[in-house]
Amino acid sequence: MPNASFGRLAWLWLSVLVLVIDQASKYYFENALSLYQQIIVIPDLFSWTLAYNTGAAFSFLADGAGWQRWLFALIAVVVSAVLVVWLKRLGRD
Repeated sequence: MPNASFGRLAWLWLSVLVLVIDQASKYYFENALSLYQQIIVIPDLFSWTLAYNTGAAFSFLADGAGWQRWLFALIAVVVSAVLVVWLKRLGRD
């Protein structure tokens, strides 16, 4: 059973922290690296490379004319709305 003392506000702040770290790391790497430049973290095992994916997972729909961005945005909005409605109906325990 989850710890009741870890309330909703703590989850909100954790979400904000993750969002800030995500955006800060994106800003840093876009300004520190040129396209396809690598930073080797662990030789022969792990490196960071700046690349852009214009599609979805593994460049799925990357050759589309731009409509795929709106499709995925619509899917995200619908899923978010369904989750909000579901959580509202769930109520408090």
